[in-house]
Amino acid sequence: MKKIRYGIVGCGFFGSVHAKELKKIKNAELVSVYSKSGNSAKKLSSQIDCEYNLKLSDLIKRKDIDAIIVTSPNHLHKKPVILAANNKKHILCEKPFATKIDDAKEMIRSVKKNKVFLMVGHMMHFYPGMIKIKEIIESKVLGRPLVAHVERTGWENKMKKISWKKMQNKSGGHLFHHIHEIDFLSWCMGTVESVYCAGGNLAHQGKGFGTEDDILLLTLHFKNGTYATMQYGSGFRLGEHFFKINFEKGYIVLDNKKSSFIVVNEKNEIKTIPMFEGNKRNLSMKNLFKKTDGGVTFGKPGQDAELFLAKAVKDELEYFNRVLMGTSSAKSKKELFGGESALHAIKISSASLKSKKTKSRVKVNDQKLL
Repeated sequence: MKKIRYGIVGCGFFGSVHAKELKKIKNAELVSVYSKSGNSAKKLSSQIDCEYNLKLSDLIKRKDIDAIIVTSPNHLHKKPVILAANNKKHILCEKPFATKIDDAKEMIRSVKKNKVFLMVGHMMHFYPGMIKIKEIIESKVLGRPLVAHVERTGWENKMKKISWKKMQNKSGGHLFHHIHEIDFLSWCMGTVESVYCAGGNLAHQGKGFGTEDDILLLTLHFKNGTYATMQYGSGFRLGEHFFKINFEKGYIVLDNKKSSFIVVNEKNEIKTIPMFEGNKRNLSMKNLFKKTDGGVTFGKPGQDAELFLAKAVKDELEYFNRVLMGTSSAKSKKELFGGESALHAIKISSASLKSKKTKSRVKVNDQKLL
């Protein structure tokens, strides 16, 4: 039977997680990996038993590779995505798709021009709990959503070595590196029309800290007339990680710290639903958020991922592989393909940063001040 042959760009923690999970998938083969330094690629190839390339172009131009998985740092996605598209390779690119709007647009154009599949790794779309929430919204059993509030906050201490994830010009800061929450709100509530953002770096400046803001407060105005507020950052001693969505006939509260959510109807009847199938996966999410306080996961290359994370990556890879095999349709998760939904999330994050700087409300689509 036909199989899809892969190359991986970026061999850090998440690249190694993808490599391990890809090895478990039927009708998929990991052919080779690449990293900028070459050292992590050599190490991962030895661990996973695959080849490695020391030049990006050498990896992407290989005739024995059908698709490229991009897991490099956030600001380094553009080059491999465009090179892969130009060489007729299908692409799975990790989130955030890009840290600049123009980069994302150029990447999308190259994919369309070369008629290849592009999937963006917003893996929360594969969490069973998130899928259930989306189904509840679409069923209209609670009426339409009216307003939401999201928090991903916590506290981070000084570091001996500053990760690229904490540098604004590389990760994009919390609004990009933690773009999952913005993407999920858009998925559930619809198109964001404008945003207002206030914030800054209040407690994480100087030696031992990066350059990203540690407090970000957002107000989102949706095209359909509804609203949402968000709080992001590592400047909160009282850390939270939840989604609260109020509907006409009830509400949903998803608490990632508990790896579960509650659904409350207009009769005040409460139903508790776990985020994942199986106690071990739910416990793994609870443990991660207890360990990181809702912050960035600083995994090391080759380190095993938490069970829930590894399962989401595997589910994502399996779905992508089935689409390339022709046994599943991209339409069932159309928001993950083509890059347009990912571009909208990038525009929201970019508009938020512009709003913070100008102290004005900013339109998402054209980034103009209101």
